[in-house]
Amino acid sequence: MQNPHKVMILGTGFAGIHAAKSVRRQLGEKVSVTLLGEKNHFVFTPMLHEAASGVIAAHLPAVPVRSITAKNGIRFVMAKAMRIHAKDNIVETTAGNLPYDTLLIATGAQTNYFGIAGAEEYALPLKTIADAQHIRRQLISRYEEALTVKDLTKRRELMTVVVVGAGPTGVEFAAEVASLMHDTLCPACDQELAPEDLRICLVNRSPRVLDMYPTSLQKKAMRALEKKGVELHLGEEVTKVEEGAVWTASGKRLGAGTVVWASGVRAHLPEFVDITPEITPLGRVSVTNELHLPEDAHIYVLGDAAHVPTKDGRGLPMLAQVAQQQGAYFGKVMKARLLGKVAKPFQAHLLGELVSLGRHAAIGLVFGIPISGFVASVLWKGVYLMKYGFMPGRLRILTDWFLGIVARRDMTIE
Repeated sequence: MQNPHKVMILGTGFAGIHAAKSVRRQLGEKVSVTLLGEKNHFVFTPMLHEAASGVIAAHLPAVPVRSITAKNGIRFVMAKAMRIHAKDNIVETTAGNLPYDTLLIATGAQTNYFGIAGAEEYALPLKTIADAQHIRRQLISRYEEALTVKDLTKRRELMTVVVVGAGPTGVEFAAEVASLMHDTLCPACDQELAPEDLRICLVNRSPRVLDMYPTSLQKKAMRALEKKGVELHLGEEVTKVEEGAVWTASGKRLGAGTVVWASGVRAHLPEFVDITPEITPLGRVSVTNELHLPEDAHIYVLGDAAHVPTKDGRGLPMLAQVAQQQGAYFGKVMKARLLGKVAKPFQAHLLGELVSLGRHAAIGLVFGIPISGFVASVLWKGVYLMKYGFMPGRLRILTDWFLGIVARRDMTIE
């Protein structure tokens, strides 16, 4: 009996998980699939802003990887991939050297601070469960500290949250943290804090929010944010972050107890030892339309780590739906390859995008049609709850959403 083809997948994000399931579904026992990740959970990133702002429990965006791998015949190894030795078909990891016949890199993206002074040291990213927990702890800690401070200026700075970046992550987090402050923190302090003591500042280099959306939806998002009390500092480039403050190119100083960095990402990759793939300025690996390296057809790159050629030269966007579709495609391309056939080039089909603006509001594009308001909010919740895919977690999320309607958010911290 022929030995199964060894497929090694690096990364437990949308691309890696869907690729592992797809290749097993397409080829069954003809392949052995090993999934390698630094954590034993898959982070459902669309709900991280809710975890960070107390809408749902901080651990809920984490889906146990073994709940996926065990029922699909996939081996999971919790380790870090450090170096790829392409000529020897080996991945050097913290768990030892692991061989492969086909390697898939789906290691995702990490926060990009763009070399801005102090940003990495003093601003908080929002990419992991630990990040969400850290932000939530800091928000509540600053609140408790502010209640002990007599100096009004110092108190207001402690209760100021500056969010850098007005893409989907920044906008969603700003909307939810505004609700946290005004609906939970302020009423809970027996009028020791006035609404004007609470500031949420959204800073963006562009003169707009949500650059990828039509102007009509951008304006609706801006109105919704301003209605929640979010200050929009648009057309302002951050030049420095220091402890307790953010500085912009115009000389503006925004004193802040908490700074959250949502201004962009760059690909996160292991080191290539004996080949030199083309890397874009955002750290993404240039691949063919079949998603493998031009330099090595046995190495595929998917998701945020991959730069797939497009007509405009910009590459496919870093979206979960693109990563999922690439994962599904990987199973098909592997089946074609092992059968000696040629696979069709990958084509992304963008179904739409949704951005939450709080409990009862959202905006989005669905099949090119703009939607907003309560209907968009219901769709956001329905779509992402369905995509979440882990039934025990779904029930807990639904419970937290319901409790958020009838009670204030949990303010306890360790």
